[in-house]
Amino acid sequence: GAQAARAEGRARNYEANAAQGDQDGEAITAQAAEVAEQRGVLTEKLEELRERERGGAERTREVRERAEEVQRALDESGEGLSARRLETQRLEMTREELYGRAREELALEPEDLRRDFETDPALEDEGALEALGAEVATLREKLDKIGPVNVDAVHELEEVSQRLEFLEGQAKDLEEARRSLNDTIAKIDSESRRLFLDTFEQVRVGFQRIFRQLFGGGKADVQLDPEVDVLEAGIEIFARPPGREMLSIGLLSGGQRTMTALALLFAVFEVCPSPFCVLDEVDAALDDANIDRFLALLEGFVESSQFLVVTHNKGTMSACESLFGVTMQTKGVSSFVAVELEEVDEFAPGETTGKARGMGGDGPPSPPSGPAEGSEPIVDLTPARARREGTVEGGTAERVESEETV
Repeated sequence: GAQAARAEGRARNYEANAAQGDQDGEAITAQAAEVAEQRGVLTEKLEELRERERGGAERTREVRERAEEVQRALDESGEGLSARRLETQRLEMTREELYGRAREELALEPEDLRRDFETDPALEDEGALEALGAEVATLREKLDKIGPVNVDAVHELEEVSQRLEFLEGQAKDLEEARRSLNDTIAKIDSESRRLFLDTFEQVRVGFQRIFRQLFGGGKADVQLDPEVDVLEAGIEIFARPPGREMLSIGLLSGGQRTMTALALLFAVFEVCPSPFCVLDEVDAALDDANIDRFLALLEGFVESSQFLVVTHNKGTMSACESLFGVTMQTKGVSSFVAVELEEVDEFAPGETTGKARGMGGDGPPSPPSGPAEGSEPIVDLTPARARREGTVEGGTAERVESEETV
């Protein structure tokens, strides 16, 4: 019973629950249909929103690209603006510099520069303006190479002009002086040539005469180099002692060279006499006979000139008026000795100071008889000392018509 009641109760509960479940199922079905309908609406709305989202993304991309383009243009504009600002500043600085130079160099104000200013039509073309800019750059480079402007150039030009005028005057004076000097030099050269040739001819004649006197004959001559200017030409000396052929002086013996040189020396001395003359060992290579001839020749000049003869030859020392020497009687001690030979006769009458060499004995041989060479007679030279010894009578020289061999 109880169990049936409980089963019936449970059955009723089940039925009530089933009925409630059916109601709930219908409600859920209705609700599911409603939800499905709402879902369809929401799906359509979602698709619409998704479509709108895709359109928004595309528009956003387009807007972003446009924004980037605008930013790039903005950046380019900013750069251009900066460049233009810099260019504007440069132009302003250039303008101020031009204004300053116009004030300093031209004394013009900016208003004066802008007054009646017109653009050159030739510069309206962009290519012409670029060409002008290139030319300006070239000129500016040249100007930079020239350097800064020298404000004192005008003053310096005046000074340099004055200096140039002065130097030109000096150059003109120097040119006139040079011309005058050249004329003077030409006159001096001409006169020098004339005087030299006249003197040379006189010396040549005297040399030939004195040579024949010293050698007792023979022939001698001096010649100029014909291929060289007279003032620069060398002089060649030729001599032919008696019995010899004509030779250059360098081919003669020592005594003959000495006698030839003495003949030339005294020939020059005749043309250009001097009040004083020093002869140093000129008789070293002469023998006794030639010493006599040398002394006789020397005596012919003592009236007009004073001779100082340095010699070791006794014959030469015996013919001196005064004798000066240095002796060393005590070893290492030199003493000076002077003797006046003219006073010897007062202390020792009849004595001589040297070995007597007259025209006989040890003197030079007598000249052989026969015609003398040349057109002029030979004057045989005899020293006065020989006359004092009584070997020669008459003057200082005896004229003979012969030729003597030395």
